[in-house]
Amino acid sequence: MKGGRGFSILLIDGSAVVRGVLKRLLKVDSRVHHFFVASNAADGYSLFKISRPDVVVLDLDLPDLHGLEILKLIKGVARKCAVMILTNSDTQEMRELCVRHGADAFMSKEADLIGTAGEILAFCISHRNQSRSGKGNEGFQDKGCQCR
Repeated sequence: MKGGRGFSILLIDGSAVVRGVLKRLLKVDSRVHHFFVASNAADGYSLFKISRPDVVVLDLDLPDLHGLEILKLIKGVARKCAVMILTNSDTQEMRELCVRHGADAFMSKEADLIGTAGEILAFCISHRNQSRSGKGNEGFQDKGCQCR
């Protein structure tokens, strides 16, 4: 969150359903100042460079490039940008790879996207509070949500 305004969030997700539902839920929240959406890696990274969001919510299963590659690009140019992985690719090996490349949180996609939207907002608040306190990220957040 920059300058006391609401959060700036970029969602990069290959699922039209996930994008649509999360967009509807998060855009109406008064704490969200800007909400950007991309359906693939190329558009997502372009939007990232233009918008410089506070938080990126990133799917790993994108149609044009694996999300891990976008994570590497984002963290390579904006280390402090918080990235939450939101995916169905929920294996211990994938979680470890994401952590190794700078992911700040990992969340499995759920059937309950309302709950997912709440977790995204909670992550944004946590990241903002850590940034304000000067502590930076206190470590990887594993939301542990299970796919249904």
